[in-house]
Amino acid sequence: VQPMEVDAVLFLFKEAGEIVKQLDQHLQAKGPLAAAFLQLTDCEALVSTDHGVVQLALMEIYVRYGKLLAFHPDLFPRYGQRVLQALVSRGIRSSHPHVVSRACFMFGRFLKLVKAQAATLLTQIHEALQDLLVVQYVPSALLPVQAEVSLTKIAVKGSLKADDQAYLYEALASLVTSAKVEEQRPLLEMLLKGPAQTLSEILTGASRAGNDVAGCAGWSGRSIEAIATVSKPFTVQHASTAPAWEAVLLLVAKILEKFLQHLGREIGLWRAALFLCRRMVEVLGDRFLDILDTFLPFLYATNDQTELAELTIFAHHLVCQYQKKMAPYLQKWLPQIFMRPYAVWQQLPEQSEQLKREKLELGAALLQLLKEAAQRCPSAILEAMLKGASLGPDMQRYAQEMTGFLLIGLQDAKELKALLYSAAAWAALLEAAAHASAMAALPVAQIFQRVLWSAARMDYNDIQSQKILGEASSILRFALSPRAQPEAQLKVMMEAFQQALVSALPGLRTETGPRKLCEVLAQDGPIKDIRTALQQCIMDWRRESGMA
Repeated sequence: VQPMEVDAVLFLFKEAGEIVKQLDQHLQAKGPLAAAFLQLTDCEALVSTDHGVVQLALMEIYVRYGKLLAFHPDLFPRYGQRVLQALVSRGIRSSHPHVVSRACFMFGRFLKLVKAQAATLLTQIHEALQDLLVVQYVPSALLPVQAEVSLTKIAVKGSLKADDQAYLYEALASLVTSAKVEEQRPLLEMLLKGPAQTLSEILTGASRAGNDVAGCAGWSGRSIEAIATVSKPFTVQHASTAPAWEAVLLLVAKILEKFLQHLGREIGLWRAALFLCRRMVEVLGDRFLDILDTFLPFLYATNDQTELAELTIFAHHLVCQYQKKMAPYLQKWLPQIFMRPYAVWQQLPEQSEQLKREKLELGAALLQLLKEAAQRCPSAILEAMLKGASLGPDMQRYAQEMTGFLLIGLQDAKELKALLYSAAAWAALLEAAAHASAMAALPVAQIFQRVLWSAARMDYNDIQSQKILGEASSILRFALSPRAQPEAQLKVMMEAFQQALVSALPGLRTETGPRKLCEVLAQDGPIKDIRTALQQCIMDWRRESGMA
């Protein structure tokens, strides 16, 4: 029988599974297709053939019908193990590179179908694949010189590509999460042992890389990426594995400290570290905060615009995830978390529309971070604004730059995203300042001028305009609340507001809207009423000026 004829038959068998409605029920009932699958799996000559096309077709069959072995666990010892053996010996260890890549991917898909049954075989499966899970050292002299090098394109002859190796690590890790709770930690330590041992050798100088700093950095990056890949199936629910993660994270922290001054030509170490941090937020939860404190110096040692934008988005995710628990860490790190990307943002050119857009994107990411920090941990920002001068020149400069940046976000009525983030940040800060009786320390008059001017001129066809109007109303309510400040100070604030309103709505002849707005504010009315009155003022002015 010719291989192409076998491939045609296997293709038709796979398609039969597509045609049959409710295949799961068919397999549960051990219908004709189920019997044919078992007969096919039992055919030694077919399963053990070394022809690439046939093996690729068989992989599709294993995944299409593999759920039969989950529905009938008694079949797994005989047929499931035969499939696993075929996937490893004839697929993952095939001499055809395209078969190897497909086998690594399909191996994970098959294991997901039979996780409960295959979990008991994890140790044996790991032993069978152990030599392929080794993260190989690649001398820096062999690496491309380009600034950006994908780790997936780097491979040592005789070893798996990084992508293929990642499929195996993730597949085996999924079996760990399916094991008994008391077995999960030792099984995880078994999976992490290889990459962790590599990191230990690099730290002690016992590795074969010698003085190849760039090569060691790249090797460390690939090892850390393997560790992060193993973490993919894990969540905070797998609490028994936390000590194993914390132990390997201490190793990673030492590696990052070792290469802190060698970011020039490192290959993937920074990106792997950020990948691991993102995963550990999901895996360790609150336990990761203290460890993260040791990662941040390395992560923020970069000056790359794209990397800083990614970091800013990650910092925003941290604030959303941990909320008030993030406050002490924000107080410590916010100056660097803000100033590093802010300094790059200031220097970005604007000679073309593309460059302008890149600058706006980084600025919007920073404003989003400040908005979230102001809403979740306002004390971290307010302390710098209120006490910056007494905390030293660096902190004073940081407070001034951050205040100015938040004001810049209010001044362009066309950039609604930046306007929304800035207005929301100021609303949250003014609310916190009202409770702390610290309103006078904030640039309230400038906030009034800019937010009212932009709110009057923004595009009301955009859905975000209504959110901005709500945040502007919150700003007015918190800044002009009679309960938030002494009467004399309130009078000054009200005068500043009236001047800002006149400046934002020049030539407004209708007095009904402004009068109603001032009355609602004087009565400390709800935000809903303030918003209605403010919108009336703006719409009256837009109609009179021909903007409506």
